[in-house]
Amino acid sequence: MKVKRQIIFDYPPNFGLIDATFNVYNKPVIYAFGDVIYNPKSIAIGDELLAHENVHCTRQADTPFNWWRNYCSDVEFRGVEELLAHQVEYGAYCAKQNRHGRRVALDMIAARLASPLYGLNVSKVRAKQLIKTVTAT
Repeated sequence: MKVKRQIIFDYPPNFGLIDATFNVYNKPVIYAFGDVIYNPKSIAIGDELLAHENVHCTRQADTPFNWWRNYCSDVEFRGVEELLAHQVEYGAYCAKQNRHGRRVALDMIAARLASPLYGLNVSKVRAKQLIKTVTAT
């Protein structure tokens, strides 16, 4: 069952903390905050990316400010949260792609997980392994 989330074309209420940590002002990044997805640059959000953001929304439960504080200050916490969300995103691609499409999706998703944005210090090769390992369990 798909969860319908409200999408607001603005920055989330705690953007000051997020930007201070990740320097993302004016960059094409979307943010889950509580039950809302903030999309200040109006980027396209496909079903797979929506599945990714739904993980963050669900895991924030009723404490999005606390979740974001942990996310911004604790690299290990951030790594777990992003791995779970990237795994679900990859699973959403796998559900409707052939083998080649899955390989392309894994490459794209792993590149994002390994990007400097998250500060996880993980290679793209390792990100692929982690995404596939978590998906298999």
